[in-house]
Amino acid sequence: MKKFMNYELIEIYYKSTNKIKNEIVDLWVNNNALPTIEALSRVNHVVCAIKHVPSDKIIGVSTAKINSLHNTNDLYYFYGMFVDKNHRGGVGSNWRVKTGIINKTFDILKNQNNMYVKGLAAILENQRVSNKFLQRYGFSSLNDDQLEYKILIKNF
Repeated sequence: MKKFMNYELIEIYYKSTNKIKNEIVDLWVNNNALPTIEALSRVNHVVCAIKHVPSDKIIGVSTAKINSLHNTNDLYYFYGMFVDKNHRGGVGSNWRVKTGIINKTFDILKNQNNMYVKGLAAILENQRVSNKFLQRYGFSSLNDDQLEYKILIKNF
């Protein structure tokens, strides 16, 4: 567990309780990020959580799901991150929280020692997020003009 002022990073991967899973499902549903059925399915892909220490609530998560990289047979963990809309300013302005959750997610997945998975991939669906955001953390851009969204990868 790593603390950053008002926020704390918690490892969830294979260590989650029903209480934590329900809190994460509520986070997504209450923010209209996912419908309940999809949230219940996706909760098993959560790697880390961001906890708001003063309220003792989970306000953000990182997720990863194994999938093949576009036009290849290479397997990657596809990374996602969601932060409660009421905390985006606090988390967004705290670069240590963003760096922490990205790096912690990468390290946890790397330590799984899955010889078939090459690394972490992120699809930039949010056009406001530039490549440079993830490139700061060692990701490189996958150049493919046929893709609707930019994909960045970081190998283990």
